[in-house]
Formats: sequence, structure tokens, C-alpha cells
Amino acid sequence: MSPTKTRQIEWRFSEREESVQAWLQHPAELHMVVFLRSPEDNQWRAIMTVTRAWLRKHAEEPFVTAIWPALLIVPDGPRSDIEERLASSLAMVVGG
Repeated sequence: MSPTKTRQIEWRFSEREESVQAWLQHPAELHMVVFLRSPEDNQWRAIMTVTRAWLRKHAEEPFVTAIWPALLIVPDGPRSDIEERLASSLAMVVGG
């Protein structure tokens, strides 16, 4: 997928559109890795991204099977809402 530039940060979803579509169809079950880089270090980094539905579902499980890394939580909804929240959140991360 082609990267999206937001102020000073460049970001993109997973490498495969099929993965993005699967995540959008099953947001309470799947997570998405979002890759980002700032112009200061020009190095791609990854952040696990989940919807609120995913967080609710997994937080209510009777036991935790893994330690969660840092999460970026986006609203439930259509892709346009998710991308808008990603853009604004990632811009804040790099101080934009």
C-alpha cells in the first residue's frame, strides 16, 4: 500500500490490502500493524492498532494470554474515520 503523509509523519497500513480489508471486516477479532516514520530519523516503526471493539472484547476475556505492546486505539467505524483518527493521532506523536 502506498504511504500517506500527515504533516511531518508518513504512515501506512500493512503491506497487503487483503489484510486491511480483513481487519475492517472483523475489527473486534483482528488487529492491524501501522507502520510510521518521521522525517527526523527516516526509520520505519510499527505500532499495533486496534478498534475500541477489539479492546472491549479482549479486555473482557477471563485471562490474558499475552502482554500487549503499546496500542493505538481507533474508533469503530468506516475506513475513512479510522484513517482520519490515525492521521491526527500520529501527527500528535511526532509533535506536529
